[in-house]
Amino acid sequence: MYAGEKLGVNEYLGLRPDGSTFAMETSSELLMSPDKRTIQLISVVRDVSERRQLEQELVQKGQDLQHLNEVLRSSSLTDSLTGLHNRRYFDEAFAKAYEEARHGETSLALLIIDLDRFKLVNDTFGHAAGDSVLVRIARAIQEKAGPETLLARWGGEEFVLLSKGMSREQVVQYAQQLRVHLADLAHEQVGQITVSIGVATYQGSENVHELFKRADDALYQAKQAGRNCVFSV
Repeated sequence: MYAGEKLGVNEYLGLRPDGSTFAMETSSELLMSPDKRTIQLISVVRDVSERRQLEQELVQKGQDLQHLNEVLRSSSLTDSLTGLHNRRYFDEAFAKAYEEARHGETSLALLIIDLDRFKLVNDTFGHAAGDSVLVRIARAIQEKAGPETLLARWGGEEFVLLSKGMSREQVVQYAQQLRVHLADLAHEQVGQITVSIGVATYQGSENVHELFKRADDALYQAKQAGRNCVFSV
């Protein structure tokens, strides 16, 4: 060490006369005495407790804001009634899954599931009963969904399900099993509700909108055929 050298700033935990502790900051410098015979150590001590407290509060506020942003994003991607993913989330996931299928990374199928004559349920038993049916149907589909599937509420009484890694025959068989399972459920007040399902599998020569339209067309054919059935195109 030499005269004029600054020893930097350090932080320590200080002890007050009453026994409480506080954050303190020291800055020190070596100075030559006027007679140049001795070197003096000059230190300045500051109580930085308030500054440290403010810094901690800022960090906490930043963490709270990040958490709030995550909650807001999650709520913007979740259907408030059923707790499933909503249409916005599905659109993002569908586009990503489509790109994977387009590059040959996986097979892809889309199912559109529509509750039959659901308007009659609302008109006859009220919207509370209708909501209860939607929640139970959503839960039942979710329970039958495999690890490579994604379920979302498209809107109203329609649900959409993406399935990866299955052949067309496997997807149709799965849709039939799902249709039977949902038809067997007994809903309080309402009784049994059937569903119609439209199925489309990616064929390698269509865009994401064309794939969705084929599934929607298949659903329309299922409705025209008398409902409570599965159509695949």
